[in-house]
Amino acid sequence: MVIDDSLAFIPLLLTLAVNAALLVLFVVLKIKRIRISIFQFLAAIVMLLGCFFAVRTSSLFLAAIAALTQGLLLILYCLVFFYKHTAEQDQRAELPARSARRFVPARSGAKEEEIPLDSRIIQAGKDITEVSTDTISEHSEIPYLLDRINDIVVQNTKADGGAILLVDEFEDLVSVKSLIGDFPPPYKLPEDIAPKELAVKTHFKNADFSFEDNIFGSVVKTGNSELILSPQTDSRIAQNTQEDFLQASSYIFVPIKVRDTVIGIIALARKKTSEKFGQEELLTAQILSDFAGIAVRNVYAFQEKSEYAELTREALIAGNLQQTLYLKKIPPLPALSVGSFLNTVEGVCSDYFDIISARSDRISFILADVTGKSMVSLTIMIMIRAIMRVIVNTPQSASTILSWTNRGIALESAIDHYASLALVNYDAAKKEIQFSTAGASPVLYFAAKEKTWKKVSSESEPLGVEKTTKYADHALKLQSGDIIALYTDGLVESVDENGIQYSENRLKEVIGANASRDGKQIADAVNSDLSGFMGNAAFHDDQSLVVLKIQ
Repeated sequence: MVIDDSLAFIPLLLTLAVNAALLVLFVVLKIKRIRISIFQFLAAIVMLLGCFFAVRTSSLFLAAIAALTQGLLLILYCLVFFYKHTAEQDQRAELPARSARRFVPARSGAKEEEIPLDSRIIQAGKDITEVSTDTISEHSEIPYLLDRINDIVVQNTKADGGAILLVDEFEDLVSVKSLIGDFPPPYKLPEDIAPKELAVKTHFKNADFSFEDNIFGSVVKTGNSELILSPQTDSRIAQNTQEDFLQASSYIFVPIKVRDTVIGIIALARKKTSEKFGQEELLTAQILSDFAGIAVRNVYAFQEKSEYAELTREALIAGNLQQTLYLKKIPPLPALSVGSFLNTVEGVCSDYFDIISARSDRISFILADVTGKSMVSLTIMIMIRAIMRVIVNTPQSASTILSWTNRGIALESAIDHYASLALVNYDAAKKEIQFSTAGASPVLYFAAKEKTWKKVSSESEPLGVEKTTKYADHALKLQSGDIIALYTDGLVESVDENGIQYSENRLKEVIGANASRDGKQIADAVNSDLSGFMGNAAFHDDQSLVVLKIQ
């Protein structure tokens, strides 16, 4: 029977299109390396050919049969594909659980899945490596890494508890950084610790141990692993009370090394009721300690690099900010010639120089040296600058101004930095100076007429130490040719290649030899002499000098 109505073939054509799309889908999945059975390809091709021949014969009967058959086959294979896909997803979801079960100790009598020792160790080593990578990529801290490593080692040695300790080489101590499970402490507990599990565990978790008279120190000093099968008879294991949770059947202590240097310890324990460790567990712990050493080293190296990058970025920001605080140039001043220089080392500059002409009766000169070279140091410098620029407008004496400034700095209890500072108020009409100093901020006075030096300042507490500190006022009547010099300790404490200090005496000699010149020329002469003195030696602190010469 021949079909005249072409509309009868619309369902068949749609089925043909679906089958063609299904075949293309299978090809794409195969290219992407998704497992597709050859029978799925054959089925799609059969369906495609069936539809094609039905259309060629123009038979309504064949068209109906083809459409019905292809539809049923399409539904069948979609169901099969969906079931297979779901089964594969369930299988993949079960893999982590199966993987975890491989390493869970069989304490309940259930038979553990038989996995060769070398395979377990290799997998555990990979796990530690992945943990190290995760720690770096997620910017986690060392405690996170150590807890994960501890868990992996405990699982693979079937230990009841584990601890990881790190060495503090500066204090000659080894400290607990990670503690999991039940770990009877191998050291003598203090008498004031109650024999309760929580109290003992808390004490152990926060304990530090010297390198003497304990098993931890012994492992650090010798660099050797220890398998202790009879803790009750080993003199290195302290015997506490007889509670079961304080008794162990055996211990393993393994050093963590980086380039043959012991940086920590992996400590493992089994309770009194558990079977003793064997050589297999000791070997496992030793191999995994090597992985742990590499992981810790990599994380430390990454953190050091990150910290350096952060410090570099911080220094750049601080340096740009500091540039807005510095004097661009020294303004013309009546009856006074001023010279200065500031030599800075890398990082935040700790020295600060300012000239404030806020009152008609005086000009204020400030030279400060803030401890440290960080953003906190810069914060202190900004606070000093802001406070001083406000209160020097008042008629208060130099000592009062310093006391007010100190109170403002010391009230910031979260900031433990401090500053040495010299404040000099100059009255040009009277040719007088009034000054006050905080910390080691010397004021040198060169009397031109006598050609002699006088150190007229006195040391006191720096700004920021104690808010109630009082400062003293000093006053000098000056004459033409007299010189006032202010400097920071980085200048006179600079050393040459032989370790010899520049010294205050040499500073005085250079200024005295150039006393006939103006302030700028004197400062330049000192800077040139300092450079020649140091040669190729590096300087480690900022160097500042301010020279005031009376005209």
